[in-house]
Formats: sequence, structure tokens, C-alpha cells
Amino acid sequence: MKKPILKEFYSGTLSESEINIELDRIRNSQPKKIDKNTLNVILVLLIWPLLIYYFIDSMWFFGFYLIMGLPSYILASIISWILSELFDVVEDEKNPSIISNPFFDELLNDLSNIEAYKRSYKIWQNYKTETGEAYWQSLRGENLEKATALLFKRFDWKTSLTKTSGDGGIDLVIEKLNRKIFIQCKGHQKPIGVGAIRDAAGVKYQKNVEFIVIGPSDFTKGAKDFAKSVGIELLNTRDLVKIAQNGY
Repeated sequence: MKKPILKEFYSGTLSESEINIELDRIRNSQPKKIDKNTLNVILVLLIWPLLIYYFIDSMWFFGFYLIMGLPSYILASIISWILSELFDVVEDEKNPSIISNPFFDELLNDLSNIEAYKRSYKIWQNYKTETGEAYWQSLRGENLEKATALLFKRFDWKTSLTKTSGDGGIDLVIEKLNRKIFIQCKGHQKPIGVGAIRDAAGVKYQKNVEFIVIGPSDFTKGAKDFAKSVGIELLNTRDLVKIAQNGY
């Protein structure tokens, strides 16, 4: 997967924040317009009492006020239609399409292209960088061990990959200040069970060290409960992403 480049999506010179500032400036410079629904309500409220006042002497009974609402609405709709033909009345004042400005449309298109770039970059980041969950879930064996070593090294840990055999199941040793941590990397497709954690606990007690088991595919509840009881730290995909973002 190729890393997205902004210039492939957007060739303009304005930044995203500058585009938003320009869009707001254009919106604020537009004359205030009333939408047709609001105009209808205003006209009904004006016409209704006028009709009631006009006919109040000739007829009055319960519900008279409600009956006058219908002709008020009809008259209001007719007047609203006439005004919309003569003046600048819009269907919806919140609709950005009411702004007839080629530069405004161009800015909207630029903003859409920038958003498309950001979506593509986020997908790439998810699969190709340490801050993406899919990145860690795709790693197996030595690739997972090397990626883990690079992750901790980036935060000033001294890292040492162990030999592939005779290491007691330890894949990586990291050191910083007075701390020394042994790490096992389990690149399984399914959640890691309690058996693997029991094996790690044996190595931990034998060497009397801090111990971490890394499993991007997560751990079963039994494995988590047992690890907590023996003092082994478990790191899944979400934990690795947090470390990549905030350090360890």
C-alpha cells in the first residue's frame, strides 16, 4: 500500500484552516435571507388576527379562531409565492448551495479533496504504521519481534533480540535506567490462552525479572486472570497502539 501524498488529492496553496476561514468569510458577507417556511409562519400570524378582526362582528362561535386559520394559511402561501418571485427568498437558509459564488464552490471542492486525503492517510496509517491496529495484527514471528523492538527503542529503551533457540521463550530484552524487562511475542491468529501464560510465568520465576507477553490477537479471560495473579503484563493491539502514541 502506497503512502498517500496530499498533492495527489489537492494542489491548492491554502491550508485546511485557511479554507475554512475563507468559507466563513463568504458566508458572513452574504445578505441575510429569509427562508420560505419562516415567511409563511410570519404571514399566517399577521393575517390570522386580521381575518378574525374583520369577521368578528358578523359571526362568532366556538372554534371560530381555528376556522380562520385555514384561509390565513392559504392567503399566506399565495403572498409568500409572490414575494419569492419578486425578492430574494430561499427554500432553506442553511443550505450552502444558496451562495452563488464560483470561488465558494471551489473552496468546498478543495475541502472535500483534503478530507479524501485524510481518509486515505488514516487507512494507510492503520495498516503501515505503529499507530494502526491492523499493522500489529498483521505481524507474525520475527517481524513482530523486530517491530516490538523498534517500538520500545523509539522511546529510549535499550533493546536486544534474543537467539531463536535456547532463550527460554524470551524474544526480546529491553532495559532503561534500573529496569530490565523480558518480553515474549505471540503472533497468533486467535486469542492467547492460559497455557502460554503459564509457560511465561515459569520463565519469569526462573529468572526473577519483569515480564511482558505481547499478543496482538488479545488474550482469553483465563489468560488475563492468571497473568494478573502472577504479575505478568499483557499487551494486545490496543495497548501497542497506545504505546506508539504516548510512549512506555
